[in-house]
Amino acid sequence: MKLINPMKVIDGSRIHSFHIWLVFWLFLVILFDGYDVVIYGAVVPSLIKEWGISDVTARTFWCTWIEFRSTGCNYFCKGN
Repeated sequence: MKLINPMKVIDGSRIHSFHIWLVFWLFLVILFDGYDVVIYGAVVPSLIKEWGISDVTARTFWCTWIEFRSTGCNYFCKGN
């Protein structure tokens, strides 16, 4: 069995444009990952007041949205 030294592979590697684009897109994904939670937290108090709903109902809306989003992502990503 051939042994590969990961440190030698990393030291001998060069940074290409692919790596720069990869870091850029991953940064954007991480940046926007929690955006929906922040917006929801900012909007919920006004929705509760304007629609006249309880916090339990607002939480149910949120949980339903997360479930539908997760199901949709699984459907399109896995192709089931």
